[in-house]
Amino acid sequence: MRGSEFAELKAFVAVVDRASFARAADHLGLTRSALSQTIRHLESRLGVQLLNRTTRSVAPTRAGSRLHERVAPMISEMDIAVAEAIAGTGRTAGTLRINTLGMAAKKIIAPDQSAIVVVGDAKQIGPALEKFGKVDVTQEK
Repeated sequence: MRGSEFAELKAFVAVVDRASFARAADHLGLTRSALSQTIRHLESRLGVQLLNRTTRSVAPTRAGSRLHERVAPMISEMDIAVAEAIAGTGRTAGTLRINTLGMAAKKIIAPDQSAIVVVGDAKQIGPALEKFGKVDVTQEK
């Protein structure tokens, strides 16, 4: 299985689990448009409609329910296995997202980086950079 096929299945499971493209997109760190395109590509590749979509809801079709029942436990087990492997190294890993006002990021978070712990070979946290109305505090120094 190629990485893109795995990503499509993971996206599909996220949509079904959350019954929402918006919540699934937020969970996966994708735009709604990118997630929708991913699901359409999966359905096209498999040749079957997996989700019934309306403007207010999304629900799996019969084929989608069967696929979800088989794939969701495997993806969950893989996520657990990866988390356990990382935990075994004794280092913290993952994405830290801080959703705050730009002013707070500039005045509180960026200046006082002593509150942010950098473990092992993790990238150093750099100064806040304002781009397109968003503040990115993960840039390297």
